[in-house]
Amino acid sequence: MVLKAICGNDTCYCEFDIRVEDCPCIEDFEAGGTGQWATVNGAISVITDPFTGSMVLKGNDDQGASWMYNNSSDYNGNWTQKFNNCLCFDIRYDNGNPANPSTGAGALTIYQGNDPLNFTKRATFVVNPAIGNTWTRICVPVGLSNGISYPSNQYGQWTSSSLADFDMVMQGVSGIGIPLDFGGGSSPTEMVFVDNFCVEQCSGSSCCASSSTFNSLIAQGFTVTQNGCMVTVTAPQFDSCYQFTTPPILDGENVPQVITPATGSWTFNILENGYHQICVTVFDQCNIQEMCTSVKIDCNPPEVDTSCCAYSMYLVNKYTDDLHIKKVRVSGICGTEICCADPDEWVQVDGTPNYIEWFEDNLTGVPNGDAIDNDFIIYLKRTASPQNLEVEWFDAAGVVVCRHLLELSCDMPYNEDDDWTLNTSTTALDDPNLFVFAARAPEEDDESDCEEAHEDRLTTSCDVTYTATCSGGTDYVVSLSGPSGFSKYFWTAIYVPTGASIPTISSEQNPTFMATEGGYYTISLVAVTASNDTCTSEGDIEIPVIDPDFVANQLPCGYQVQFLAYGMDSASDVVSWSCPGYSAFPSTGSLVTFDFQGATSVSVTMTIKDKYGCTHAITKPVKIVDCEAGVEVGSYNFCPNQCGSSGTTTVDVKFNNLSKGGHCPISYTWDYGDGTVITYPNAISGETHQYLGIPCPVPAGGVNYTVTLTVTDASNCVSTSTTTVNISPCEANFTYKACPDGRVDFYGDEKGTWIFPNHTAIAPWPFSDKKDKNDRRKHVRVRYDQSGVYPVQYTSHCANGAECTIVKEITVVVDRCTKNHRIKDTAKFQVDGKNYKLKGKFRSTQFWRQHKIVAKTRLRKSIIKKGHLCLARSKDFEIWAEFDGKIYGREKAHGCNCAFEEVIPANGPYHPIAQTNILPKVKISEVWHKRKLHPRKDSITSTHTAKIDPVTLIQFKLQLGKDYVPFHWWTDWY
Repeated sequence: MVLKAICGNDTCYCEFDIRVEDCPCIEDFEAGGTGQWATVNGAISVITDPFTGSMVLKGNDDQGASWMYNNSSDYNGNWTQKFNNCLCFDIRYDNGNPANPSTGAGALTIYQGNDPLNFTKRATFVVNPAIGNTWTRICVPVGLSNGISYPSNQYGQWTSSSLADFDMVMQGVSGIGIPLDFGGGSSPTEMVFVDNFCVEQCSGSSCCASSSTFNSLIAQGFTVTQNGCMVTVTAPQFDSCYQFTTPPILDGENVPQVITPATGSWTFNILENGYHQICVTVFDQCNIQEMCTSVKIDCNPPEVDTSCCAYSMYLVNKYTDDLHIKKVRVSGICGTEICCADPDEWVQVDGTPNYIEWFEDNLTGVPNGDAIDNDFIIYLKRTASPQNLEVEWFDAAGVVVCRHLLELSCDMPYNEDDDWTLNTSTTALDDPNLFVFAARAPEEDDESDCEEAHEDRLTTSCDVTYTATCSGGTDYVVSLSGPSGFSKYFWTAIYVPTGASIPTISSEQNPTFMATEGGYYTISLVAVTASNDTCTSEGDIEIPVIDPDFVANQLPCGYQVQFLAYGMDSASDVVSWSCPGYSAFPSTGSLVTFDFQGATSVSVTMTIKDKYGCTHAITKPVKIVDCEAGVEVGSYNFCPNQCGSSGTTTVDVKFNNLSKGGHCPISYTWDYGDGTVITYPNAISGETHQYLGIPCPVPAGGVNYTVTLTVTDASNCVSTSTTTVNISPCEANFTYKACPDGRVDFYGDEKGTWIFPNHTAIAPWPFSDKKDKNDRRKHVRVRYDQSGVYPVQYTSHCANGAECTIVKEITVVVDRCTKNHRIKDTAKFQVDGKNYKLKGKFRSTQFWRQHKIVAKTRLRKSIIKKGHLCLARSKDFEIWAEFDGKIYGREKAHGCNCAFEEVIPANGPYHPIAQTNILPKVKISEVWHKRKLHPRKDSITSTHTAKIDPVTLIQFKLQLGKDYVPFHWWTDWY
């Protein structure tokens, strides 16, 4: 016995290693008895082997599937704890035909159940090369697949219906079995001889190291090399049996999801100075332990410029038709990302980082006649150089009628005399009446972050609710309820399965529309305030998808029929039944049974009432018979890699007994088409039959057997049913597409069953296929909350009943926004006849490790200077923001910035476009204040002030209060 203990400040690791070396063999039959061995369709005895002279156990084949097996405590239990090495034994096979000897490969089977034929799960060790009429020593490895691969060694490999089933059997063995139909022969003359069952130390490619060997490797620890911020950790030289969790855990994060074969070396780019811990879990089939190391980082991480640069955009529409141009879309191309955009007085649809759309909130189309009177600013990520934009103009029908390209550069300094037209080029889809300009905005307008634009659509004050009611029949009225406090509402609804838009939805706060098809509808809202602030919201409403149907199954020994309804949409659906002429027929329930007392034909109606009150019905004829046989192929597991390039394999096929009625006692005679005929009394359930000697590779078209089921009841009713089982491998493969928000779509080659460890949720229909009556589907959408590498198990179900299970690893990178909080306000005022606009914004953004609070203040004043419209930053005023008692950006403005030359007539009146809004706003101060903000207890205030002259002060405050309830107040001094 070895005891180990390692304790730290808050953890303690203990290991108990108890071993008994040189255990004797389990049994060698030298005493002459058969012990607790038994048979199915065979006979056993202990004989003196003519080759070795030892006493050995002999098994003789008989009609049907024949086995010898042992369920004693010598062999049952958790083998990983019981043996922890290899189980070895001697075996010899004689097919009883010296003139034509054969071999077999399925040397040993372990199972859960009563015996090898009556099991819930089982696994078989397939030897290579096959065994013939000479004694062969076989050692089967004991260990788990760990979801990766079946254990194997120089003798062969384990196989089972799935890796998960194999691990369950290995940890809960009921007994061992050896087939007496060893070589797949059709004549019951086969004989199998076994001897000397022992637990022995695995050799060769065995993947179970001794505890001392394993721990000595762990004790060596990592080898650590550093190059600045780059750290490489290398594990000791483990052999190929060892595996690591991946990725390693850095500072307790990036928790590993799956296991992969060992590579033994990992490199990290750690940009934070200080001590960091790197851990990885090492294991083989018998041992598992965590290995950690601590590294100190002391480097100067390179600065990565993730900021954004500002460009002013100027649109020209010379058409005279008010409705000719509906909207403008600006898209980043050639790797360019849009951080955010400021639409000024217009409405903006935010598709960043890919695109933004601008349109006027009055839905009258883009203003026409000349330059558009609005101040657009777009912020571009510096990571791409140059920055390329595509500008598309949409007509009233939503068709792109003109396209322009802009090539810009964040590295270009601001120059008020820039020729804007140099940045623009036309395309093949050109329109001389439409044009766009862009010019670099002053550097002080550049933003280092742009979450604000996304917060517009994520704000908590933009909640939308949806309800549905049945309007009669199978149509539904969907009622939409928008947030209050907005002056305009722009609704859209898309029917997800087809992508079709609902043609007309009112622009009221609470409109309705008719849904005539079941499935998901995506509802989008853009709401606009009187001051042209916007919020966007998007969500889904599900209209029930009801496909009513039922199966009628006549039970044996009489005229009772079981009715099972399916096609419901949810557990809340109500199922009702009717059968004319039978007043006692059950009225409700998804599963009902009724005794018709004799053979007859009836009509049965099943109705489903959904959660909104709409009803969906189906009527089907049902025939009740005296006695009728029925059989179909259920399923069998057969993957392409199960069958090698030569030799044979075995396949277990499950058949479904569909027989109806009859008077008890009833017998069922199965002819499996391979020479095996078995009669079962009173056994209505399906049967499993093992087909031996399936050639490898399987010939084109597979191997066919005709299966016949004969039913004989007490009233001499004899009925026969036949079916053909086609045995051929089933291909299993799937593809997937992962989205940045954690959604992953999986597409199987066939309808199948899916297992997703560690997922958050499986999306309902139509984002995933509806399950069929066998719980299978071809397309599934799953959501994951964290980035990582995940295992996915997929079982393909082919039309011939064959199944195949595969496990793949998928990579998911989750990078989505959280709900953030934002408030803003604008002060418009006049001083000495001059127009001013003071904009204040205050937002909180929740990031992974910090809570960021941002306050911004801007002031603009439009004046006329030298015949040009300019944005003045006169020395006569100051502007600043106060945040938590600290004043930021208190500075006097200066100079005159002419953003676009527009000549003003000397005798007036002023040009209505050039007078106000074509200029960029000047951002005087910007606050990036980092602190933790508790959402339920804290509140925070920003104060925004403009000093227009020595006696005029304009000020307002914005506050994010407890529970993130935003509010503000004004204070004016004159």
